[in-house]
Amino acid sequence: MKKKSLNKQIRRYIGRSIRCHSRNEYDKALRCINKAISVNQSIAELYIQRGTINTIVNEEQAIKDYTKAIKLNPKAFNAYYSRGILHEVIFNETEKALFDYTQAIKIYSDYQEAYVCRANVYSQKEQYELSIADYTKALLLKPDDYQTHIYRGKDYSYINEFDKAKEDFLTALKGSFYSAYFYLGRLELQKGNYIEAIPYYTNSIQQHCSKHIDSYFERGCCYMYTKEYEKAISDFTQAINLALKDSNYSDEIAEFYSERAGAYLALGNEIAYKADLQTAEDFKSGNRVIE
Repeated sequence: MKKKSLNKQIRRYIGRSIRCHSRNEYDKALRCINKAISVNQSIAELYIQRGTINTIVNEEQAIKDYTKAIKLNPKAFNAYYSRGILHEVIFNETEKALFDYTQAIKIYSDYQEAYVCRANVYSQKEQYELSIADYTKALLLKPDDYQTHIYRGKDYSYINEFDKAKEDFLTALKGSFYSAYFYLGRLELQKGNYIEAIPYYTNSIQQHCSKHIDSYFERGCCYMYTKEYEKAISDFTQAINLALKDSNYSDEIAEFYSERAGAYLALGNEIAYKADLQTAEDFKSGNRVIE
């Protein structure tokens, strides 16, 4: 078979695979790309394409696909990047993920997404100077990446660079990333500026951002500091009612009840105080769980 017709045949299989993938027909997509590989087993891009499909249906095989692609083409930066995501997100292998993101960056120094992903890993490891450096590089490459402004702002706040953190969060608001309201509230809470924090939490709640449960809870904490106990109880109650429907808050729910108990005590309601303390203890001991 001539090389020209061989390439045409492979392109046809790739096209079919991509179309099937776009329709979520993963088995058909795999069959098509496997046919392409059977025609020529030395093309790295084919294994990258198969890795993309296997990322959804078979993560371990996807790792093998990306590894094969790298072996065939050591400069396949997108294979390193995709394998890094699997190492980080699926298998929690942060050192392997760091290696892959770094290799991708070495090959393609303007790989904005790889800088963000490597920064996220550094941030998880609490290596904030390294994460901030990577987020900064990513923002030089893509200044309007507002989510990365939030990432960097959070890490600035962890090292008490409050002014820089605030600048990042305010920039994120320009891109309608309303979760920045929550982080601005938390920033003021960290600084002990409870009155200033409250409007930010209120905006976060009004915008129904993903942090609205935490916004209710932390605004309630601010009200405790300002001795507005009725408002604190109202916010803690909202946080509790929402958290009871969200298993992601299994570790926090006991604290929510404990804080509300403190507000009841401040108002002299010992019955409610004791009831909330008991509920908090039930969650801590595992006698009660979020269903």
